[in-house]
Amino acid sequence: MNKNFLKQIKLLIFLFILLDGIVAFGVFKMETMIRAKDKEIRNYIQEMEEKSRGSQNLKEVLDQVRYTKVTMSDYKQYLFSPGKELDLITDLEKIAIKNQSALKIESSNLDKITNNTIVMSLRFTGKYPDVLKCLADLENYNYFLQITSLDFNPIYDLANPESSENSKSDLRLSIKLYVNP
Repeated sequence: MNKNFLKQIKLLIFLFILLDGIVAFGVFKMETMIRAKDKEIRNYIQEMEEKSRGSQNLKEVLDQVRYTKVTMSDYKQYLFSPGKELDLITDLEKIAIKNQSALKIESSNLDKITNNTIVMSLRFTGKYPDVLKCLADLENYNYFLQITSLDFNPIYDLANPESSENSKSDLRLSIKLYVNP
């Protein structure tokens, strides 16, 4: 009976060891499966974060575009529109009259605007301080102007070249004006 009992205990111990091995193998398999799923979940989360960042960037860009559109609507008053050519000429003449100077438009493409740009050559003639005031008023004009060339010369009285009384100046300007289509 002792031998039988000992065999039974050995068998029972062997079964426990076998059961321990099976459980350990099962735990190992479960742990590797959990690690694989964890890695898969982390990759998925990382992809979602990248997509989220992309959509966040897209939202920010769209907000910037909306803000730019709102801001641009404020600038429309400073952009020249086709059909206001006569108003432009009238405003330039008003600047000259206000500053007691003579204005001559030497050349322009007002009748045929190309590349959304008006190019004009102007000549203001008058007393030096008045011509300077014309230039200052032109710089403060409502539209965005780009002065491409500026030529400022005195006009001498040939009959009396030494006299500075009533001496005049001549301001020649070439300007570009953007036309908002």
